Amino acid sequence: MTGWTPLYQQIIASSIWGTADHVRIAWITLLAVANKNGVAAVTVGGLARLANISHDKAQDAINVLSSPDADTLTQQNEGRRIERCDSGWRLLNWEKYREMAKAQLMREAQAEASARYRAKLKGGPSNETESNKSEYLPSAKNESNKSNHREDQHCYPPVRKSAKGRRA
Repeated sequence: MTGWTPLYQQIIASSIWGTADHVRIAWITLLAVANKNGVAAVTVGGLARLANISHDKAQDAINVLSSPDADTLTQQNEGRRIERCDSGWRLLNWEKYREMAKAQLMREAQAEASARYRAKLKGGPSNETESNKSEYLPSAKNESNKSNHREDQHCYPPVRKSAKGRRA
C-alpha cells in the first residue's frame, strides 16, 4: 500500500470520536487503506486483521459506520460514513475531504510562490541562504551551468511568461 490520507483535526470533535475504541480504530484503518477513489478494498476479516481487532468487533464497526448517525455534523447520507460496494467499502465523504485537502495544498503552494516573488521584487533576503541553495540548485555548485532548474520545481505552480519573456 502506498499513498497518504489527510486526517483532519475536526475528527476528534466528531461523533465518531465518541464511539467505542474498536469503531474508531476500524474507521482510521479504513481511511488509511482507501484508494484514490475512496474505496477500502477489505473484507470484514481483512479489516479485523489490519486494525488488530476481533472479527466480531470489526463487524460491529462496519455496522456502526454504515448506519445513520443523527449526531454528525455532516448530514449527507444520513450521517453514514461507508457503504458496501463491489470491491469493499466506499467512504461516502471521501471526495469532499479530498477536494478540501487539494485546495489547501494549492493555497499553500501559491502563498509560498507569492512570498518568493515578493522577496525577489524587493531585492531582499530570500528564504534560501547561499548555503542551502546548493541543495536545490544544481547550478549553485557549478557556475558554468547557468540552469535555473530546481529539483523540487514540480512542487510549485508553473510560472507564466508573457510573449516578451517577462512574468505575466
